[in-house]
Amino acid sequence: MSPKSRAYLELLLLFLILTLISLGYILWTWPTSPMEVIDNLDHIGPSAFLLDLLFFGVLYRIWRKARKTETENNIWE
Repeated sequence: MSPKSRAYLELLLLFLILTLISLGYILWTWPTSPMEVIDNLDHIGPSAFLLDLLFFGVLYRIWRKARKTETENNIWE
């Protein structure tokens, strides 16, 4: 498997995991009104910011893996 396809697979798995976590939270607190959701956002806000940083960090790592590495030619060989 090439590094690029492996990176895309990791990105897809990350997206699916985040989606499943969000779905699990929705199912855990299922009978909710819109006002309860807005109240929950006050508590979840700082955690969501940290999760966003983690998500973008993983995306950056995957992007770095997917880039084609260029080898420098050694002029002495």
